[in-house]
Amino acid sequence: MRRLSIWILVLALVLLALCALWFLPRLLREEPLPPESGLAASASGDAEAEPGGLAAGASTPAPPAVPESAPTAAEREPGARDERAAGSADDDADAPGALQGRIVDRTGRAVAGATVLAAPGVELGMPLAPSVSWTAYLPLDVADPAALGAPVPKRATSDGAGRFRVDGLAPGALRLAVRSPAFAPLDRNDLRLASGQAVELGDVTLDSALAVYGRLEDGDGLPIRGAPIVQVDEFADASAPALSAAVGVRLGVTDGRGSFRSPPIGPGPWTIRALGGASLADLTLRGNSPDEGWNLRATMPEAAGISGRIVTRSTLPDDLVVRALPAENPRSPVPFACRADARRSAVARNGDFSIGGLDAGVLYELRAGRVHERFEEESLWSPPAFVLAPEGNARVAWDAAASVTFSLADAHGKSPIAAFEVALDGALPARTSFGAADARPAGVLSVEGVRPLRPFDGAALRVVSRGFQPISQRLELRPGTGTVLGLLTMTPLPPMSVRVVAAETGAPIASALVTAIEAATSRDPSDLPPAAVLTDKNGEARVASFGGAGSRIEIRARGRATVRYGGPFGGGFQAPRLSVRLPRGAQAHVRAVDGDGRAIAGARVEWIEGDWSPNETARDPVARIADDEGRVTFAHLAPGRHAFRVQRFTWSLDSEWTLRELVDGDRIEIELTSLARTALDVRVVDGGVPLAGAPAVLLRRESVPSLFAVAASENPLPPGLAARLDARGAWTFQNVDPGAYVLALGIPGQSLRGCRGVVVGPGSNTLFVDLAQTAVAGTIARGPDRTPARAELFVVDPARAVALRTLGRRRGSSDAIWRELETLGAEDRAGSADESGAFRLLGLPLAEPFLLVARAGIDGLGTSEPIDLRADTGSQVVDVGLQAAGALEIRTSTMRIAAPCTLFAFPTDRRSMPRIRHIVPGRPEILASLEPGNWEVELGADGANRRDRRGVEVVAGEVRIVELSVP
Repeated sequence: MRRLSIWILVLALVLLALCALWFLPRLLREEPLPPESGLAASASGDAEAEPGGLAAGASTPAPPAVPESAPTAAEREPGARDERAAGSADDDADAPGALQGRIVDRTGRAVAGATVLAAPGVELGMPLAPSVSWTAYLPLDVADPAALGAPVPKRATSDGAGRFRVDGLAPGALRLAVRSPAFAPLDRNDLRLASGQAVELGDVTLDSALAVYGRLEDGDGLPIRGAPIVQVDEFADASAPALSAAVGVRLGVTDGRGSFRSPPIGPGPWTIRALGGASLADLTLRGNSPDEGWNLRATMPEAAGISGRIVTRSTLPDDLVVRALPAENPRSPVPFACRADARRSAVARNGDFSIGGLDAGVLYELRAGRVHERFEEESLWSPPAFVLAPEGNARVAWDAAASVTFSLADAHGKSPIAAFEVALDGALPARTSFGAADARPAGVLSVEGVRPLRPFDGAALRVVSRGFQPISQRLELRPGTGTVLGLLTMTPLPPMSVRVVAAETGAPIASALVTAIEAATSRDPSDLPPAAVLTDKNGEARVASFGGAGSRIEIRARGRATVRYGGPFGGGFQAPRLSVRLPRGAQAHVRAVDGDGRAIAGARVEWIEGDWSPNETARDPVARIADDEGRVTFAHLAPGRHAFRVQRFTWSLDSEWTLRELVDGDRIEIELTSLARTALDVRVVDGGVPLAGAPAVLLRRESVPSLFAVAASENPLPPGLAARLDARGAWTFQNVDPGAYVLALGIPGQSLRGCRGVVVGPGSNTLFVDLAQTAVAGTIARGPDRTPARAELFVVDPARAVALRTLGRRRGSSDAIWRELETLGAEDRAGSADESGAFRLLGLPLAEPFLLVARAGIDGLGTSEPIDLRADTGSQVVDVGLQAAGALEIRTSTMRIAAPCTLFAFPTDRRSMPRIRHIVPGRPEILASLEPGNWEVELGADGANRRDRRGVEVVAGEVRIVELSVP
């Protein structure tokens, strides 16, 4: 019995040991990530690589807004994970913050029911593509920000005590707007939020209400009912069109008596636009202060129309429309559907169309297309037609789209391929996705609505599918017909097996992300965006394709360092297999402080994998926003070199960055010393009179090529800190990095923006500008008797004028020179002289010499001596005498559908300024106020090698006719 007890005890101990051996790896191993949750690779690094080499680089953090084209969960591949999920936040990620405060009026009483809007701002100096940078100045209260590509703001409403709180805000730069029906609007674009911080703004004071109101009538004096009134911002970009009422800022609508009243507006210049619809032309109203917007009485002109017929060889579909935009600015980044001046008309069965609501005397670009097609998509079969309104016999070409049918199979087994994408090179649609359910019963697939691009250099069908080599097939396209390609086969790429285990225990890691990337393209070897594959419970993942020696395998898992292996993989005789040991990695705790050791809350701290120094471009940096103690954490960094810096989008100080060598398990503390954010107090007056309500933007000096580029209102401003000066002409810009800046100002009654350079240093900063001290004033006089003349004024940069003349001598046939000539030839309109010939210009660039050019009618031209303004030179009196001049009337013709051309006029006397203008054939153009002498006039279509050139003599007091034809 005793021996039996001993055997039972031994058996129990053995079972206990076996249980311990089974449980121990699972206790040491981190809990696997559930498949439905997001995986964050908050930090990535290189691990031991195979002899094939190692490709470094980190993942870029996800953008603040997901594009509309982002695939949905149903569109992603089974077993694959979207790369955005792999770049989402981990335990060391930025925490959302909040804004709170109290809305009060000037007497300190609470304002209840005010709407508070908050949205991410733009890091000052961060480069942005022109196609999206225009949204940096969109008001936060636009009706549909998502349609415009802008972030949708968070909202809150003040309670009875005026208190509000906006939660869930991303840390970093922040914009704030407060709207109340009883008070003037308030906008702040200079706020900054630290990670996890709740900022208390205290009392947010609103000013008393000002409004624009009046009555709109037609030509017969009858009230106009139901006309929407929208807001226009001409300061940030004078060439941008007004937004439609559906997406922009709708200020109101006229009632049954034709009356309207806008919501409260701030002091200073304002511009609004009344939309006339199909029967009346739009009307723009402007004022330099709300005082000029009281009891307005304006007449909306009768609209012009364009009617005509579709020229086609095809059967007309039921959903065909003709769209029209003013030709002067058809390439605006504002989408067609969002513009207030966009018009369209349905096409009748017989091909007739009629578009109303147009401005008489304005040139329009017309395009025909199906309802689902966009105006911006240029097709050879629906070319633009340029028509001057009104017109009753317009002709717009359109041909029906083609189709392409084919079957797709595996080149080895001839079995159908389930999921793939089709891209059309040189044709539309750009990309189409297919699944197994899209094939017809016979396995035939079809791409509908195929249209060749304009200009057209041939089309090809390109098919890509995960796990297969891409294929391309040339296309012969004919309107309204189908192209049959038959059976297309795709060659499979070799698969790869990857097993992922923990480096310290060897236990398998489930739900790790394994991604195959081509090192040269950073895409999947199938030429698709990379898709990560999840490992199963055994740590196994099967990558559908890899490209051999040029491939890179990246493995990520929660709580582990990211490793990357460079090809080649395997010996070439079998399916490659890779075993990966993921280390836990190191942790870097970075703290940003100023020179006195105080924390810089909300600092943007970046981690760059590998060797880096400030004289190099950072490749794929990962950014974190510091908390209110100036701290950020980068966790699970792989062994190797890593750089850390405080990013200010300017030159880095030596103390703002460091390079560290890390080993697995390190936990390091890093302190980076940067410049503390400060404030800039601005006050602008004109001879002691405040520039009340003027729009102002603070721009980094590095973001603008010259002060003249800022001054020209036709040039869109780069992203900056926007504000409106208060009643004292003052504003305080908060959260400003020390450095060089340019302050751009809106000057009432002047086309040019005012601008001043300012250097912001540590501590308090003040900029006081008295525009009167550097004003340029004078008179325009005609002839020896000094008769006053009303003239348009232009500011010309002499350096640009010299470059323009130099390029004109060697223009030849180089397209690059022609494009540079067009850019340099832009003229900056400054304003105009009054009936007495007097003018006064404010805020012109300092320390950059310029010429003042006056043009009066067709026969008056005057140029000042070079003007060089300095801060201490005081105001200057510049009288410009007009000399006798001549003019040229350019008559153009073309054998093809009219398209914009560029007209160049070069004087034989190289001291004179060339003149450059965009024109449309068929409409006479007048080049007025030309200096007498011999000129060469040249006309060329965009992208054309041949140009028509004529020599002509300009005679004072005469208008000579020059006939040119477009090649």
